Amino acid sequence: MPLSQRIAERYVGQKIRPLHELEKNINILLINTHSAFEPAIPLPPNAIEVGGLHVEPLQTTDEKTVIYSDVRFII
Repeated sequence: MPLSQRIAERYVGQKIRPLHELEKNINILLINTHSAFEPAIPLPPNAIEVGGLHVEPLQTTDEKTVIYSDVRFII
């Protein structure tokens, strides 16, 4: 795991404990999946699916898009 360790240290910006030690002490695990879109998999009790957490709300739509969406599809 030396490559993973180097990458983690580069992005954290400091010396961190070895990743294999950190893996043994995980209290909560946030997983970017959603059970409606992924096959059923068993998850440990400390795992929480947070699929779509990175999605930002739609800002505004122009008038043509709204008119088209009213006629053709539901947003």
